[in-house]
Amino acid sequence: MSTMSRTPAFPAHPSGSGRNPGSCRRPVMERADSGLHRDTRRSPLRLREVDAPGRAGTASTGGARRRTAFAWLVLATLLLLAGRPALTGGAWEPVVKGPAAFDRRCIPPDCVVPRSPMPNMLPRHALPGTDAFQSAGALAGLGARRGFTTGSWTEPQDRPESSAAPDALEPPEPPEPGSELRVWLVTAGPGDAVWERYGHNALRVLDTRTGRDVSYNWGFFDFRQADFISRFLQGRMLYMMAPLRTDGMIEQYRQADREVVLQELDLTPAERAMLRDAADENALPRNRDYAYQYFLDNCSTRVRDLLDGVLGGALKQAFDARPTGLSYRDHTRRLTQIDPLIYTGTNLLLGTPTDRPISAWEELFLPLALRDRIRSVRVTRDGETRPLVRAEEVAVSSARSAEPAEPPAWLGRYLALGLLLGVLFGAAGTPRVRASTGLRRGVLALAAGWSFLAGGVGTILVLLLATDHSFTWWNENLFLFHPLALGLGVLLPLSTRSEAWQGRARALAVGVAVLGLAGLLWQLAPASTQRNAMFLALALPPHLGIAWSLRRRRPDAPADRTGGAATT
Repeated sequence: MSTMSRTPAFPAHPSGSGRNPGSCRRPVMERADSGLHRDTRRSPLRLREVDAPGRAGTASTGGARRRTAFAWLVLATLLLLAGRPALTGGAWEPVVKGPAAFDRRCIPPDCVVPRSPMPNMLPRHALPGTDAFQSAGALAGLGARRGFTTGSWTEPQDRPESSAAPDALEPPEPPEPGSELRVWLVTAGPGDAVWERYGHNALRVLDTRTGRDVSYNWGFFDFRQADFISRFLQGRMLYMMAPLRTDGMIEQYRQADREVVLQELDLTPAERAMLRDAADENALPRNRDYAYQYFLDNCSTRVRDLLDGVLGGALKQAFDARPTGLSYRDHTRRLTQIDPLIYTGTNLLLGTPTDRPISAWEELFLPLALRDRIRSVRVTRDGETRPLVRAEEVAVSSARSAEPAEPPAWLGRYLALGLLLGVLFGAAGTPRVRASTGLRRGVLALAAGWSFLAGGVGTILVLLLATDHSFTWWNENLFLFHPLALGLGVLLPLSTRSEAWQGRARALAVGVAVLGLAGLLWQLAPASTQRNAMFLALALPPHLGIAWSLRRRRPDAPADRTGGAATT
């Protein structure tokens, strides 16, 4: 390192002081191609004192050199700012905009920033001119790393360039697929419509990188679907899966006063990515429709099976062998008791397959059962066993009462109604009612209406045997409700016309009653697995009452159309 020669101090100021602060001599750069003075015997780059116009004397060497250093620093800074995009060769590194401007985890195209191979330093090949100019520009660009001494300019020592690349420019490690995702089980409480009585659920997936918040919902059907009615009757109804905006879906539940519970699941990044990819594949138009089965393949079983798949079968292993002591019928009765008509009709149509005890795994066809039972599932993460449910919150509260925990004990109600109907229909055969033609016809009309109802239900039960509604098969209610009752409904009003019509009605009424008694005996036998005591209590007394009312011939019946004698 060489040191520049020092020039004399400032001459005495006219005021008499030893300093001359008014002297304004400026150091300038001499280049080989400039018109300034140049000493070829010295360094190709040289600083020389030049008097300002109108001044005489020699400037201070120290002040001039400081100004020279400042000029070099400004020049290098301008080169750095104006030439940076060109100097970097157009390379770009993604970073986050805004407050996190140096967070390298941002993903394009959200934000970009130029990337230089060496930060805070200009590449040598980008500086024009001679080697000396390149060296000076690089030194000035380092932010005045030159050292100053009193009245002198000190050349910096040569420093070896570091071979290690700065840490800030190392390419970021790619995040593990799925680490940007969060997954929730979303469960909605029961609603007002028949298909809402069992609750509902969905899987919510939030991408924290893009903000995409989607809930995968397997609970859609369309009344406008082609052949909707025929498919429904045949047990081949199509449901559809659709991804929904989570905020919109929750708002609909809020407006319907349905509770919404969010359970965030502790899944690994790979499991989260697998779940998201499988759900997206399922949402494609070619995959979104599925054949709905109310106990075996519904919105909740779809959620259950997808979770079980990404967990490697952990859910089924935990619940498949766990008994519940309840059946599909028990849950149906439990959840439909809010509406007695729906309760009665649904249980009337369900057959023997719904009465077998089910496991906890099968019970997960209920969204609320999945919500409750998943709380007990534990998984191993990083060598530690912890709950699958990481966090739980009630997103929407409801004013509705909690769902019943047990099915109702309504056998007494059905028996009371059945006995009432039996006594009413049997009264048609009493002397007082027989004495009044109008009263007797009125009672028989009610009995005929009951018979039409029983026969219509029986016809539906028979037709269901030819459909895919497998849970309505082998229905022991066919002992009580069958098409024969339709014939009885026709014959009862005609029984008042003649003994012949009365005899036909009597024979059919006895047959209907006998079938009902056979159903009672079958229910008491060990071979029976269907629990339909409430329908025996409801239907058997009316059948017996009708048969009893026709046990005798009317004493005042006129002669029939075949010429038979009138009875007395």
